[in-house]
Amino acid sequence: MLQQSISHSKKKAKGYRYMDEGLNNFCLNTYILGGRRMYEIFHANFKGVFPSPRTMGERLAKFQTFVPEGCVNVNGLVDYLLSHKLPMVVSLSEDATAIVGKREYNSTNSVMKNTLDAVRMFSTYKRATVIIVVMAQPLGDGIPPMRICSFGSDNSFTATDVKNRLDTIVSLLKEKGISVLTYSADGDSRELKSMRVMLQLGYVQRNNADKVFPGNTCPWFVATIAKDAPIPVQDTIHEGAKMRTRLLKDHRPMPFGNKIACRENLETLCGLVTKDQHLLQERDLLPEDKMNYDAVSRLIRPGLRELLKKHVPGSEGTIFYLKLMEYATTSFLDKQMSPLERIFRLWFAVFSVRYWRYWMMCDQAYPLAKHFFTSNAYQCLELNAHSLLLTELRLQEAKMTEIFLPWCFGSQQCESYFKALRSFTPVGSTQTNFTVGEVITSRGWKVDANLIATAEGDTHGIIYPRHIAQLERCGGTKRAMEDVEHPSKSQIVSIIKRALQEAKSELNQLGVLVNAADSECFKYDPRLAVTSTLSELENIAGPIVDDCDEPDIEGVSEIDDQLDERDRQDIEMLNLLFDAEFTDFTNRLSASKTNKKTLDPLSVPLELTPFVKIADKNSRLRVVKKSAIIWFLEHGVRRLSNDRTYRVRATSPYVQRQHLIVKTVEKRIVRIGDWCIFKTDEDCPLPNKFLLGRVLSFSLRVGSKKELGKRVLEWAYDGDQNNLGALCIWYEVVWNSTKKEIQSELKDIIVSSHGFHPCETYVCSIPPPTIDPSNSRLFLLRHIISDLYSFVNELLPS
Repeated sequence: MLQQSISHSKKKAKGYRYMDEGLNNFCLNTYILGGRRMYEIFHANFKGVFPSPRTMGERLAKFQTFVPEGCVNVNGLVDYLLSHKLPMVVSLSEDATAIVGKREYNSTNSVMKNTLDAVRMFSTYKRATVIIVVMAQPLGDGIPPMRICSFGSDNSFTATDVKNRLDTIVSLLKEKGISVLTYSADGDSRELKSMRVMLQLGYVQRNNADKVFPGNTCPWFVATIAKDAPIPVQDTIHEGAKMRTRLLKDHRPMPFGNKIACRENLETLCGLVTKDQHLLQERDLLPEDKMNYDAVSRLIRPGLRELLKKHVPGSEGTIFYLKLMEYATTSFLDKQMSPLERIFRLWFAVFSVRYWRYWMMCDQAYPLAKHFFTSNAYQCLELNAHSLLLTELRLQEAKMTEIFLPWCFGSQQCESYFKALRSFTPVGSTQTNFTVGEVITSRGWKVDANLIATAEGDTHGIIYPRHIAQLERCGGTKRAMEDVEHPSKSQIVSIIKRALQEAKSELNQLGVLVNAADSECFKYDPRLAVTSTLSELENIAGPIVDDCDEPDIEGVSEIDDQLDERDRQDIEMLNLLFDAEFTDFTNRLSASKTNKKTLDPLSVPLELTPFVKIADKNSRLRVVKKSAIIWFLEHGVRRLSNDRTYRVRATSPYVQRQHLIVKTVEKRIVRIGDWCIFKTDEDCPLPNKFLLGRVLSFSLRVGSKKELGKRVLEWAYDGDQNNLGALCIWYEVVWNSTKKEIQSELKDIIVSSHGFHPCETYVCSIPPPTIDPSNSRLFLLRHIISDLYSFVNELLPS
């Protein structure tokens, strides 16, 4: 910049020449990201450095390579790879985002020849409600992805449509010498179904030659794929978000043997230690904020699990679940992790979930639909574990292990693209939503230009801090690619077996015990294989609906096939068009045509022009803009809120939480996290007729599905709500009847199944017990023992 300023200092403005390609790309990015207004300020104050805004507008227009909706930009991708000297291998990802559902006229790609065409198209085709984008991620160091295809959809496509679309794109790329290593999506049920078919997930190969691991060396691996087919991968960030969302559902506790994984343990920790220790933010524990992956990265910190172990008794189930979240996500995202450690972590998570699921299915105490996480999240975990191994082995066979970059195998490229589409608005504009037409003709190519200019930053020595920060997340890319050792098949089998044994050991310690052989407990349920129907999966795999997303629409609604009814509607719409008041361009076109000595415009075919002939209510022909016809026919446009962030109530700060902690033995409003005394049932075999429980959540014992799912935060013991139950971790307070005093140590209660105990059996609340640092056991302080006696005296054995 300094050199260019000096070289132009003695020249007139018309003599400026901007030949530095790196600086030109920097100016282009400034123009795109800051907008024309900010760029004008730079141009006016940095003479000879920043080209004129008009020049930058012309340079930006060069990136406006028009790719029609639904077409694949194969040639653009080839040029992109060759210009950066990258291998002709990419990772594809696909995702959709909601748009303003509005049909618009496009003069460059219109199939409308007359008014009847427009009417029939409106009655035949549905309005697009989402835009689907396909991104190609080059497998190189720090290279941004490229959009190769985009199109509008009414979101009613099927798994077969997904497969056909992928096959078409792969074949087009193959013709130009580009191979596709992986294909990623975000957990949409239709894409997941297509991926399971591609992997033949659950289908056990009988022929030894078809097996990935010959013989019976690895019976837990139940997938295979064609040699040149893309390996399907589900987005790991979405997987982590789904697991977090499941943890935050209070009305559906997740039992791990004698322990429960739940949000309350984390909320209790936030009330016991300050923010500088747990590092959690207010929104991290709010279930409404579903796609908050930064919250996932804070929840999976090993330091948080250490704090739970130290300060929150009975939180072992939550600690183990957070470990599963960490292993399921870091196996792909941690850039400094060795391939062998990635395989171990991901298969530890898979074996843990298989064993936990088998334990639940041994009886009816814990139905999968209520206590397991969703089938979608589970199948994504299984699919990723198999795909990671297949990717590693394929690259070893091709001797291309240098492009083993698992953090690139996801759909976050699409998410980043959508974020950029919403942010690239003029200065002062609050419009964050868009139509399909706006993406194809304006916003899309601005984002494309930004990605290309950013990709060339390293070559030209330009630093983009956000781009660098993204690369350095979870470990630097350059460091991650150095001195990586890739395991042999025997090492892989050995590490998978170790993952199985460690998963079994840790679950056994939690009380998840199964009286069956490992070959039965840890195998992939054959009923979940790709040959199973959707109804069968719903019965054995838990709920199909995703924790993070709305239910997907896989069935296409019926279209009325009675031609006479459709014709009647078309005639009604044409009559409305005849009666409508439109601007008539006949005279304007006549004057223009007369000056050029041409024929009357009404005798000239207008099919290929932006105009169309239409009669008015007096049967007189007029020339009307096609865009006006489209505007008139469009109605009921679905608008989206400009506020893309779900506004939720902030949680209580640390100081306020401290005031809510019980300080004395008393009857009071019971809140989640309180330690309370409850009466036991008459047939309880314990000597005392009461138990101490730490309240994890509340729920109505009887009610509709909507009422049972409503979150209850507190319960007033003197109120009229007697239909409420409390989910607790239970402890026995050992009573010595001879000395008439309560022993300080508390004893864990092992229950056959966790349930909601009636709140009407509530006796009193007590201050939290103290944790003995030497052995992590719980005990009550002396003053609590003394105050408690008056409340439980009648419940002691005589």
